[in-house]
Amino acid sequence: MRSPLVLVLGGVGLSAAVIAVRADFNRTDTTQISTWATPLHRKVAADYTDVVRVGEITVASRVSVFRQATRLTVWGAVLTAATFVFT
Repeated sequence: MRSPLVLVLGGVGLSAAVIAVRADFNRTDTTQISTWATPLHRKVAADYTDVVRVGEITVASRVSVFRQATRLTVWGAVLTAATFVFT
């Protein structure tokens, strides 16, 4: 009986971690762009790729943790229901 409960508590803990964790997102500072030299395309493109990479990694990490939390919670609920039905 403790095994399903551990799965449910693990899932709830991971869900809480998704909510409580600090998110890393970058931004392009538009006030600095106006002071750059005229061929801006290469600099803006490099800055944009850094911003997108950090945001993509943050979102992918959150989705992965939330997916694991959902799996643990569902499996814990299924095993708990099966335990109550068959005992």
